[in-house]
Amino acid sequence: MATTEQLRPNPSRAENHDNASTTPIAPRKLFTTSFTLTLIALNISIFCVALMNVIIPVSVPKITDEFHSLDSIGWYAAAYLIPTCAFQPHYGKLYARYSAKWTILGALVCFEAGILVSAFCKSSNVFIFGRALAGMGAAGVYAGALYIIAILTPSEKTPAVQSTVGVVIGVASIVAPMLGGWLVDRFNWRWCFFTIIPGPLIAGIMLLIWLKLPAVPRGRKTGFELIKMFDPLGTMFFLVSIFCLLLALQWAGLNYSWIDLRIILLFVVFGFFFAAFIGIQFLTGDNATIPIRILGQRTIAALCFFILCLFGQFACDMYFLPVYFQGIKLMSATEAGINMIAFIAAMVCALIAAGILSSKLGHYVPFFFTSVFFMAVGNGMLTTLRPETPAIWYIAHQISAGAGTGLALQLPATAVQAVLPEEDLAVGLATVLFFEFLGGAIFVAAGNNIFVNKLHRRAGINLNDNGATTIVNSTHDKTRQNLYMDALRWPLRLSLILSCLSIIGVVFLERKRVKGRDPNRRTKDNEQNSRATANGMELKETSPDSSARGSDDSSCFGCSDRPTCILHPPPSAENAYIPDGDTREATRVKDFQLPRVIE
Repeated sequence: MATTEQLRPNPSRAENHDNASTTPIAPRKLFTTSFTLTLIALNISIFCVALMNVIIPVSVPKITDEFHSLDSIGWYAAAYLIPTCAFQPHYGKLYARYSAKWTILGALVCFEAGILVSAFCKSSNVFIFGRALAGMGAAGVYAGALYIIAILTPSEKTPAVQSTVGVVIGVASIVAPMLGGWLVDRFNWRWCFFTIIPGPLIAGIMLLIWLKLPAVPRGRKTGFELIKMFDPLGTMFFLVSIFCLLLALQWAGLNYSWIDLRIILLFVVFGFFFAAFIGIQFLTGDNATIPIRILGQRTIAALCFFILCLFGQFACDMYFLPVYFQGIKLMSATEAGINMIAFIAAMVCALIAAGILSSKLGHYVPFFFTSVFFMAVGNGMLTTLRPETPAIWYIAHQISAGAGTGLALQLPATAVQAVLPEEDLAVGLATVLFFEFLGGAIFVAAGNNIFVNKLHRRAGINLNDNGATTIVNSTHDKTRQNLYMDALRWPLRLSLILSCLSIIGVVFLERKRVKGRDPNRRTKDNEQNSRATANGMELKETSPDSSARGSDDSSCFGCSDRPTCILHPPPSAENAYIPDGDTREATRVKDFQLPRVIE
């Protein structure tokens, strides 16, 4: 008759076991002093990032006036969005494998450095460099805030606590245009950056003092494996290719003709490096910046195309509508910011409504179709703007375009959760975010190229000597004003085209219901998977949730200690709960031996 020897860990894994903490793990308590202060610090960080996103477009016309850089509007957007796009997947890997506390602090330092460079710069090129630094930091701040909230709160409370992030983004988006316009008129565009400087500093100090996180399970990787994990070659090829594309879009038709050898060479280099980037993604598997395994899923591919178009039209509207208000309507920056509230408020309200309704109805695809309709109508009407267009019309057009954008801006995250298994959610979301920021960077640059080329050809204006507001202010000639409006209408037409093209992605979405977020789902799954039978003898494990919540049955699967031993997590719980403040490395599931069967 067969018997089963009790499962034991490898001796090498258990040599420090006697020092393992056996204190019962208390349930996490919300709204303690440290948790509340940590949540405040994270929301301050998110507020600063959201403010940086929305406050800058209002100040762009004045920035171009000071630097005489109307042809660089595309770079002001791309310099921020491209690093955010390129480094988003890598921050996900950092948070998953290393200290989330020090990762988000590093991101805040990078973000703060970018703000300082932009605030004190003396040239357009230095300003662009500062925007790039800020973009690198912003990628880690947003992802880190959501991740830290998720691991600090019980699963059933996470959506409610994370909703505070959405509220903060909404408030920042509404306040930013008015605040930015007032600062530009009252002081200088640099005050838009000076105002943000204290935020990351305060948030960083608060997180340094009060943020306490459990240890992170780490795999044992060599130096080369660590480097390979972040796909440095693929990232470099991607950045080089996008840089060549943006440089070609800035020069083509203005500094050099489209058939000039330099422009052709830039496009060739872009094509070569981008093709190499795609090839590397196929070769590197799950270490790729964009894992092909994830991108090959039908809904994920459709979402990536849709969000590329949606965020592209959104970025064009956000950067060129202030040019219309200040350059054509001759408004002050404050007035332009107030007029932009219609767009932002409609977007935020639609975003909230879509989230609530999709959760209650259990379907998200109808909202994508509705989004395309409102975006197309709104952007179509924006292309009819004229210098004498009354306020009621351009406000109504903005409401339609903003509502269409908001209806589907956050739904891709819901769709990803509906079609991917839980272990692939982080990678799937990072992939969608990659294409979101990529669309904003590329299409703002493309829209700016069309705008400045049309303006240069039709009005004969030297763009290197003018800013967005000085062209019409220098002369009240109605003819020149109309020519300026004709040129500005082209990037708005690009927004219309992108709105219409986004329907292609919607058509290919899978019609799946929104998964219910049962707070006990993970615990139930772990309990079902925890029963392993060896020759009739049943071995039981405790799910990480039950051990973390003070379950009656919390014995360690590896050594029978109570409560669950931090050195011996149960086999189905690779990411088992680890007590606060414990710095020991958790043993991963694959390090366990199977039970030996003795005859």
